[in-house]
Amino acid sequence: MKRFEPIPSNIDALNRVQDSLQDSLSPLADLEILNGRLISGPIGTSGALIAHRLGRPYKGVLVVKTSLPDGTDYTGRVREITTLGSNPDDSVYIKMASTAGTPDVSLWVF
Repeated sequence: MKRFEPIPSNIDALNRVQDSLQDSLSPLADLEILNGRLISGPIGTSGALIAHRLGRPYKGVLVVKTSLPDGTDYTGRVREITTLGSNPDDSVYIKMASTAGTPDVSLWVF
């Protein structure tokens, strides 16, 4: 989330509104969970490397949605795994696996 930057003004009412917005929004810009991206793709039981494109090591991941390729509900679990092959760079990839099948998964990575 980008920080709110007030526009310089000679109008007192506008300055008060901008100050209030800045005071309210500044704490939100510091929340790591808001500085992420939504990514989607299939994840199998043997694991998948997913490029998160954050430009930095990720802090965490939330599973937002899971379904089977035919659109039906996926009842298994999707989890982060710590090893996969040559242990790739977490500033580029997140490593995920499913407990059964190959669901389509949407993840919020932050």
